[in-house]
Amino acid sequence: MVDNFLTERKIFTLHKALNNPIWRYGWPDKTLPDYIKTAFQIFIAGKKRLENGCAEEELAQNPDFGLLIEIWQRAKQDHMPINSNLLGVYANGQVFGQDAPIHRDNRPGEEGMTLVLFANPHWPVAWGGALQFYDKNREDIVKSVLPKPGRAVFFLEALLTMLIHPTHPHYKCE
Repeated sequence: MVDNFLTERKIFTLHKALNNPIWRYGWPDKTLPDYIKTAFQIFIAGKKRLENGCAEEELAQNPDFGLLIEIWQRAKQDHMPINSNLLGVYANGQVFGQDAPIHRDNRPGEEGMTLVLFANPHWPVAWGGALQFYDKNREDIVKSVLPKPGRAVFFLEALLTMLIHPTHPHYKCE
């Protein structure tokens, strides 16, 4: 976990890009019933993920989110194995009453790391919305990380995680 990983300017720029009408509900898992859909999401880069293809060039050419390539390069240099391959870039949005299921970010047998960025410019602790890590039996929380503007969380994708919904039903992100 790295606090202040994002500068205030990067937080503002990301937040502005994320406040467009580009969100989809329940993507990418079309196999789940509607009442189990987990989040509002945006696909940003990673069209070659199934072939383990690198998404760096795709991300760099994205007109709305190309600024993330600089963040990725810094993360890779300072916090990840040097041979790390960017497989995909997504944005998640949890809302009040909407928990994600306990899950892994990779398919069985895939190695890798996940980087979670908290890009809201303002997030009081009372709003909740923690990123939780679970034991292998999915019974006990082994770590809970609160959202904090500019915070980055790096972890092995094999770990079981769950995003907890915000506790405040009427927050407004501007």
